[in-house]
Amino acid sequence: MARTVRVSGPGLVAHNNGEGATLNVLANRRGRLFSVVATNATDATLYLQAFDVANGAAAGAVPRVSVPVPAGENASLDWAGGRPFALGICVAFSTQVLSYQAASGNTLIDAGYETD
Repeated sequence: MARTVRVSGPGLVAHNNGEGATLNVLANRRGRLFSVVATNATDATLYLQAFDVANGAAAGAVPRVSVPVPAGENASLDWAGGRPFALGICVAFSTQVLSYQAASGNTLIDAGYETD
């Protein structure tokens, strides 16, 4: 079950998707992504991706960021001033490096962001 909690900073929130969800729309409006921490507890390498979309990434969507997360490993991304997103902020696990293809399995994504 998804949950959103306040953390330090005006309007800055943290999002934790819980286990199993691989696509997370953090905001459906302009904002900044400050950090993402992700766990891949599956048996295959997955790709942590970030998209500038308001309603979620469709299959084949091209990510703004795509980082490999090996099986059983964690990854983290940090942008000191926040990375701007014009339409919305969506983070996901994908089976493909250059485009979104929904992954399934035991994953966790935790992200810090703010909206305008």
